[in-house]
Amino acid sequence: MKKIFIILILVAICVSISACNKDDDSSLTGTASEVAAEDITEEETMDQPAPDMETATEAEDAVSDQEQNMEEAGSSEILNDQKPVEVVRISVKEVYEDMQEEQPRYFLLDVRTQEEYDYGHLEGAYLVPVNELDQRLDELPQNKPIVVYCRSGNRSARAAEILINNDFKEVYDMGGIRDWIAKDYPIVFN
Repeated sequence: MKKIFIILILVAICVSISACNKDDDSSLTGTASEVAAEDITEEETMDQPAPDMETATEAEDAVSDQEQNMEEAGSSEILNDQKPVEVVRISVKEVYEDMQEEQPRYFLLDVRTQEEYDYGHLEGAYLVPVNELDQRLDELPQNKPIVVYCRSGNRSARAAEILINNDFKEVYDMGGIRDWIAKDYPIVFN
C-alpha cells in the first residue's frame, strides 16, 4: 500500500512539473492517476477524455499498452517500407518569417468559415472550410508544403489529419489565428 501511495505522489509531482512547463492554460484536476493518464495520452487522443484509472498499476498498464501499439504500428510501417508521415506543428513566427520572403515556401490554408475568413485572414491564405475539405482536396497543391490554420487550433488539427490521410506529404499545423493576432502580425480583410 505504501508503494502505491509513493508512486501516486511521484506521478503527481512529475505531472505538476510538466504542467508548469506547458504553454496552454489547462489546469490540473482529478486524482493523480487520472492526471497522469491524461498527460500520457494527450498527444494520441487530443480531445478524447482520459480513461478513469484507480491505481498506479492501471496507469502503468495503459502506458505499456500504448508502447506496444506504437511498436506494432512502427513495425508494420517498416514492413511496408514506408516512412511515417505526420503533422508537424509550426509557429506563427516561422510562418510570418516565410511570408516575408520573395517566394514564400508554404501554401496557407484557412479552414474556418467564410464569415470568419472575411473578418480577417493571413495574406495569401486560401479558404476551404474544414467541413468541405474532403470534397475539395483537388484544389490544393500536392507539391508544396501546406500550413493549416483556423481560429483556435481544433479545426486545423482535424484538417491536417485529413490532408495526411489523403497522401499530402508535408503538412504543418499553425494552430489558431488568435496566436497570430496576439503577436500583432498583419491580417487582411475582405
